[in-house]
Amino acid sequence: MSLFPDCPWKETVILLIEDSMIDSKMVELSFKKDPVDGEKVIPVSSLKEALGYLSTHTVHCILLDLNLPDSSGLETLQKIRAIDTDIPIIVLTGNEEDTMLTCAIREGIEDYLVKGRYHDDLLLRTVREASEHVCRQYSLKEANHIIDALLNKNEQAAFILNLEGTFKVADGSFLEMSGQYSETLRTKKIFDFITPVNLSDFKDCFQELVSGTRDQLELDVPLKFSTDCWSSVRLTLLLARSPVGHPQLIIGSVKSPEKKESAPIQKVDGEQQIAENANSAMLKHSQHDETVLKKNKLLEAKLHEKILELALANKEMESFCQSISHDLRAPARRIASFVQIILEENNGTLNETARESLSFINESSKRILELIEDLMKLSGLMAETIRYGEVNLSKLCEETANELLRNEQGRNIELRIAPKLVVNCDIRLLKIVFENLLNNAFKFSSKVKNPKVEFGQKDHFGQLSYFVSDNGVGFDMSQADQLFTPFGRLHSDKEFPGTGIGLVTVQRIIRKHGGMIWAESEPDKGATIFFTLTPD
Repeated sequence: MSLFPDCPWKETVILLIEDSMIDSKMVELSFKKDPVDGEKVIPVSSLKEALGYLSTHTVHCILLDLNLPDSSGLETLQKIRAIDTDIPIIVLTGNEEDTMLTCAIREGIEDYLVKGRYHDDLLLRTVREASEHVCRQYSLKEANHIIDALLNKNEQAAFILNLEGTFKVADGSFLEMSGQYSETLRTKKIFDFITPVNLSDFKDCFQELVSGTRDQLELDVPLKFSTDCWSSVRLTLLLARSPVGHPQLIIGSVKSPEKKESAPIQKVDGEQQIAENANSAMLKHSQHDETVLKKNKLLEAKLHEKILELALANKEMESFCQSISHDLRAPARRIASFVQIILEENNGTLNETARESLSFINESSKRILELIEDLMKLSGLMAETIRYGEVNLSKLCEETANELLRNEQGRNIELRIAPKLVVNCDIRLLKIVFENLLNNAFKFSSKVKNPKVEFGQKDHFGQLSYFVSDNGVGFDMSQADQLFTPFGRLHSDKEFPGTGIGLVTVQRIIRKHGGMIWAESEPDKGATIFFTLTPD
């Protein structure tokens, strides 16, 4: 099992290059305290050993002491970079004021840790973030490769499946043909559209694609796109492999089966001329249809290309956001750490103004880290695949509320939960919904005398909705449009702390379920967040 499920490799290898036996054992012990399946630390004590291992093995992160028995300083770093320029390198240094460290940073090391000052959590987080960053970059390259393959195929109606058969993306032609919305289609599998008669054989063929024993499947088969309509189509599935040959995704296309040419009309005697005229008219009509068909195919190809360009742009934007978040997190963490060190070591010599300024910098750095964490979680939701199952929302809400109430010491919150509300949804994602909605309800009712929070169900013009309400400060509905935009906050951080990402996260989850979300409120009369879990 890989540390990061989306990566093609089965294990994450960390090469520890450290000549001090004590420092090396300390690092290994840190990983043993918090082991992860598929994570492997390889210790070596010299540059020669390191270069030998790198030349024959794949490594995903390097922990490096620059001063080794057979090499020192930038020479060590440059020799490693000569073998692989992409491996993230984290330098282990005994002195953060070393001028060599500044040069190493300019050479593009990922991060550095000062021996004797870092704790286990910081070491593990730094290494695993660097490894995860490599995984994302690799996944982006594979996505580009796959989408290029799909662009080259240039079929009428196209889609992409994961190896479980679940839809990841589809172009406009396929959405129109299937009568699906893009959000709801991502909750379905290709097997949902195959007739029961063909399903068993189709699954066997699909498994051959997934296993890599065949690269293409093409057949004429009826697909069920509505409750009472079967459409006969030509279905083509193509296995897309990663640049190193791993089965990665399934590229599919659907079009009407090729029509066979009609046999010429044979007539005799007095009807011969009529037959020839009929054949001539049919030929002209056929030529006209062929011209129209070519034009339609050209337009569809252009539209198809634009849609796939957008899909690629979205994928690149997602990777860009993850990369930016990663690149910002390390310096923000270092600022917070260094400020804390200054405060602890020089507290007696600092005047009040200096202490306040450093404390402000420290809190601001922590605030940046909170924002980055929330943004990375929000970005991660875009790649989540919904796993539907029967969920008791009442029980899930109660369990989540009890977890949150442990942090509400001394508060007596009246909690009302409607019983036995069961729905088909993804329990992991709905837990995130309740964590955010209940946390907001507890927070914004913290200044009222008798706080009340309720979860229930309501009918809105024939459509079933769920709600979480509180009797807190509420808000003016003229500002409601800010609720579901990133960082759109209606209260200052001094009044109610937060990042402004929570409700955006909830909205993404509800939309992935094909539902809607909205709010109702009045100032000083509380707020209610409504949501549905099925399309309109």
